[in-house]
Amino acid sequence: MPSRSLFLVDAFEETAKLIRIRATIYVEREGQKGILIGRAGASLKRIGTEARKELEEILGTKIFLELFVKVLRDWRDNPQLVRQLDWHLQLERLTGE
Repeated sequence: MPSRSLFLVDAFEETAKLIRIRATIYVEREGQKGILIGRAGASLKRIGTEARKELEEILGTKIFLELFVKVLRDWRDNPQLVRQLDWHLQLERLTGE
């Protein structure tokens, strides 16, 4: 089974010239964290750069993207936690829909 990760936006701040996004990527094992970060942070930097560029293209503004990687053991096996971290549900709560 391929390793999976969860991406969760922790903070989103919008100004006239810039959007600041702080997000955490959750993985289930310490080894996955090391792979995702890479040697001297190279993999995480590449992931962040590509994501930032894509977001800038979509949103049409400058993006400051700050990424963190944390281990949350067996998050996929906890239905309550999966519901809590479900981005669809979070979006519905934020928009009131």
